Parts: sequence; C-alpha cells; structure tokens
Amino acid sequence: MILLEVGDLTKAKQLYSKLESIKNKPLNVYISLSRYLDVIEERDKAYQQLIDARKIYGKSVLLLLEELKYTLRDQDYKKFARILKAIERFKAEGSPVYYAKWLENMGVLKVLQNKAEQANKYFKLALKIKESDELRSKLSTLEMGGSNSTDSLILESKIIDLMTKAKKAKREKKWRQAFSFAIEASDLSETYIPSRLLLAQIQIKRGF
Repeated sequence: MILLEVGDLTKAKQLYSKLESIKNKPLNVYISLSRYLDVIEERDKAYQQLIDARKIYGKSVLLLLEELKYTLRDQDYKKFARILKAIERFKAEGSPVYYAKWLENMGVLKVLQNKAEQANKYFKLALKIKESDELRSKLSTLEMGGSNSTDSLILESKIIDLMTKAKKAKREKKWRQAFSFAIEASDLSETYIPSRLLLAQIQIKRGF
C-alpha cells in the first residue's frame, strides 16, 4: 500500500509478484493486491481478490468497506445495502474510522433512495468523526442537487475514474496524459474539490 501511495509502480509490481504466490495470505495482503490491480485498471481481478479474501475473513469490516466501492461503481445497490447492514451488525469493529466510512456510505444509500434529509444527517455525522474533502463535496452536491442527487453521485463516480487515470499517468510521469485526465475530471463538476486540487497539483508540478 505504501508503494502505491508514493507512486512507485515498478517496485509495487515486483512486490505483487511475490505476494500473489503466497498460499495463506493475511488480510492486508489481499487488500494490497486488490488495490494494486485496481490502480493498473485490472478491476475484475482486483474484485476477485476481495472475493477470495471473504472466504477466509468473512467478518472483516475493512474488507466489507473495500467491497462497497465496487458495488457502488457497478450500481449493484441491493448488494451495497446488504454490505452496509453487515457492517452495522459487526458494529464497525468498534473503529471510529470504519464507523465514519459506514456513516458516509449510509448517506450515499439514502441519496440513492431519494431520502435527501436522512443522507444529509449521515454525511454530517461522518464529518464530525473524520474530515474529508470528498465527503464535503458529496454534502455540497446533496444540498444543491435536490432530486438530481443520484445523478450527481453517478457523475462523481466518473470523476473518480478519471482522477485514478490522472494519478496513474502522474506516477508514470506521463504529464500530458495526467493533465488531460485531470482537466476532464475537473470540467465534469465545478464543485468537486478533490479533482480541482489534483489539477492544481499537476499544474504546479509542471509549471502549466
């Protein structure tokens, strides 16, 4: 995970090759492998790592939170709701960080159910526990979007995909690609703070 955060995909690939062959993998190895595969846009394989991990670590809240990202991206809202119920049943393992993510995703679920007032409550509770630019953008979108909030969340998913591509190009020092993806992500929404920050970082880095 650390290698992905610092953008060293070469070493991350080498480590992936070593970790992937381990038979009895710890949970954090499964998640690291999944995140690496997601970064290089091998998303089916990334999700399969989580499925394999569930066979061993079925009650892991961290694993359930990782799965939430894929079910939302695939618009499998029934499974999204089931996973949230499971996290609630496990009481988020008593972790404030996990609980904040549960609150945030409960807010997303309420948006999908067109229950804006309840979504607003969940988002604000999550922000009290853990500050997040992405969550503040969701809250801003909700407060301004009204009945279009669900469409806005789908749009946000597209923005995140473009940001992922921009970050990948940035790590590989493909600056024109990174700049292009970042501009496209930023142009999709004037209120989504993370995409505008990413664009600004690339502009400063390259003196655009």
